[in-house]
Amino acid sequence: MAAKLPPSSLCKAIHNYYNKMTRTISLFYRSCSQAYSMMLLVPRTALALIWRSLIWRRLPRSHGQYIDFVPRSYEEDGIWEKGMEPRCRTLRLVYHSLHLTWHVKVTFRGTLQSAQTSTFAAKQARREQLMNLCLCIDFDVIRLLDDTVTELIIECQQGSTTNVPQWQMLRFKKRPDIKSEYSPIIDRFCVLVQEDPTRVRYPTYDPSFGSVPTKEVSEITKIEELGQGMGTHKAYIIGDETTYVYKEVDRPLYEPRDSETLEKELRNLISLRGVNGVVQLVATVVSRNPYHTMGVNDSSGQTVLRGILLEYHSNGTLQRFLQSPQDDLPWYQWAIQITSALSRLHEFGITHMDLKPTNIVVTSAMEAILIDVSGIGGTSRDWLSPEMRSLSEPLSEDFSSRIQNDIWALGKIVLSFLRGFLFKMRFHCSPDLNIRPLNIIWIKATVSAAVSSQKLKNHPATYLVLSGSVNRYYAAEVIQTSITQNANTTYAAIRFGRPFKALYANPTVLLQIRVLQLPGTPEIGHALNI
Repeated sequence: MAAKLPPSSLCKAIHNYYNKMTRTISLFYRSCSQAYSMMLLVPRTALALIWRSLIWRRLPRSHGQYIDFVPRSYEEDGIWEKGMEPRCRTLRLVYHSLHLTWHVKVTFRGTLQSAQTSTFAAKQARREQLMNLCLCIDFDVIRLLDDTVTELIIECQQGSTTNVPQWQMLRFKKRPDIKSEYSPIIDRFCVLVQEDPTRVRYPTYDPSFGSVPTKEVSEITKIEELGQGMGTHKAYIIGDETTYVYKEVDRPLYEPRDSETLEKELRNLISLRGVNGVVQLVATVVSRNPYHTMGVNDSSGQTVLRGILLEYHSNGTLQRFLQSPQDDLPWYQWAIQITSALSRLHEFGITHMDLKPTNIVVTSAMEAILIDVSGIGGTSRDWLSPEMRSLSEPLSEDFSSRIQNDIWALGKIVLSFLRGFLFKMRFHCSPDLNIRPLNIIWIKATVSAAVSSQKLKNHPATYLVLSGSVNRYYAAEVIQTSITQNANTTYAAIRFGRPFKALYANPTVLLQIRVLQLPGTPEIGHALNI
């Protein structure tokens, strides 16, 4: 007579037997797939569909089925005021059946109460009730989409909704909890199956990226977020103590075009490898398609791009230095480096279109480096040229117009060095310019002096581009400022242009300003005391 096993041992034996049978079925499937592929030249994807059909028809899918809910994925839309029921509720889950997995987004559209009321469930209860509803759905009869995210849009049947071919009655394995708000109307639910348009779209890894080192996403450890909701992190690679910047496809504020933006930035960075003044690519970060339908032991999944790994520069962005300028910062050097790097971008047929101090980082050697060079990632209105601000799609403009926008932004960046130049030159300015240190005219004069300096003239090509940028910025922005002197108010517009008078003590610097008289104002020359 066989001895009885203790309950724990019996459960363990059953569990081991189940795992063994699952592995056996998986190996049998692979063997059949390989054999038939060799004999009949049938694609493995077709055989996978045949196998899935057999699984559905012949095997009890309740064996090995379970659902994983994606944490913090419950969302509500359409709540316009307090006391109103949400009109749309969504929840994400992963459905497992044997060695197969499907990613699903369940969306319930509509309201559960016939009129405005304060008796409907609180948000936490609404989330739990939707989870309970998902556990009751019979996923066996729904054709879930492979290797992507399937969205199930559920609505309460209204009139002839189910006469529309795309809609079908939703079937359940069991009824929801009796206390659920869904329970009274569950028999009238219909469902529409579609690919989730809001899913994170991971670009397919292009073999042309082969010259760039690759890292598996599992090798990346994120340390600190850089920019809230932007999907950019300080990170390191397992076994490597160097700090990098990791930009990932999936991010909290994800939009479908973000995938295209990151892929475009990757291609631009590959073209710009070795170019001074541009952030350098370290590696691409890849993985198997996260939405892959087959099990973890299946190796046929598509390789996708999960992100890019870039150099990290601990000094932060140029904006940090502009907010607290010091008198020993290399303003001249930065002007040259930014201009040279932008010129190289244009030589490669790339425009930046979002050039601003927060998109320029400073290295440990105090050198300026351009970042975010996709050229299609978006724009900042304050850093668009005036003619671009009036357009609905600045990024779709022709290459020449986009170059002009970059040049305008470059001029504005150079002029944003104002406070830094002020700290550096304030004690060398001619006493004849009797204006307070923070006066706008003094600031413009010091910037103009810097642009015309001998250091820039030693780099002729850079000087021409930089001068053109400042000219272009001033041509578009007529700056008015008030000057209080001897109790009289004078208005002046200052524009960088033709030589007027050298006020700076250093003989290597030619100060170039043009003062424009405005109607109805006192004599400008007297006001400036020159």
